[in-house]
Amino acid sequence: MKMKQQLKWFLPLVLLALFAPWSAGLDKWLSSQFFSPASSSFSKAHYHYFIYHWAVVPALATAILSAVCFILSFVYKGLYSKRFPLLFLSLSMALGAGLITHLIFKEFWFRPRPIQTSLFGGIEQFNPFYMPKFTFPNFCKSFPSGHATMGFYFINLIILGVRLKSRLLKQIGIGSTIIMSFLLGFSRIAQGAHFLSDVLMSLVVTWYAALAIEKLVFDYLAKNRTLSYIKD
Repeated sequence: MKMKQQLKWFLPLVLLALFAPWSAGLDKWLSSQFFSPASSSFSKAHYHYFIYHWAVVPALATAILSAVCFILSFVYKGLYSKRFPLLFLSLSMALGAGLITHLIFKEFWFRPRPIQTSLFGGIEQFNPFYMPKFTFPNFCKSFPSGHATMGFYFINLIILGVRLKSRLLKQIGIGSTIIMSFLLGFSRIAQGAHFLSDVLMSLVVTWYAALAIEKLVFDYLAKNRTLSYIKD
C-alpha cells in the first residue's frame, strides 16, 4: 500500500521528465497538422466552438452542485455522510482549475499560444513549456490549458471511487475523463490555442491538486469523524 501511495506522487514526475526532452518537437509537429499556411489559420470547424463553450459545463456543474450540497449537509442530515466527498469534489476544482491554473500559471508563466508564435503566423518566439519567462501582465497564456483541466477534472471521480470502494463511480470517472479530456484537449490544439504539452500539463496540475485535496479532506479534516462515507 505504501508503494502505491508513493507511485501516485512520483510516477507522474518521472513520466514528465521523460516527456520534456521530446515535448518541443511534438508540440510543433502536432500543431502544424491543424495549421493551413494558405489561409494562415488553424481549424475553424464549428464544432470546436461548441466544445469550447459547452464541454466545460459538466465539470463546472459537478463542482458547483457539490459545493451547494456540501453547504446543505449542515442542514439536511441525509447529506451528512456525503459531506467529505462533496467537499473533495468542490475544493479540487477550486485548487486545480482555479487557483493553480488560472491565478498562478496563466498569470505569470509566459508562454505564447501556437497562433501567437512565429511558427504559425504570430510574432512571439516559441518556447518549451518548461522555459517560462515570468512576466506580468502576461498576454501569452497558453500554459496550461484551462479547458483541458475541465476535462481532466473527472479524475476526481476515479480517486473518489477508489476511496469509496465504488466500482460504478470509478467507471464513470474513467469514461468521463477520457471523453471530456479528449474533446477539450483536441479541440483547443486544433484551434491553435494550446500545444500538446499545455494539455498534458493540465493533467499533471489536476492530478496533483486532486491528491493534495484528497489528503487534506480525508486524511485530516475527516479524521476522528464518522467513516460512513467510505462504505459501499
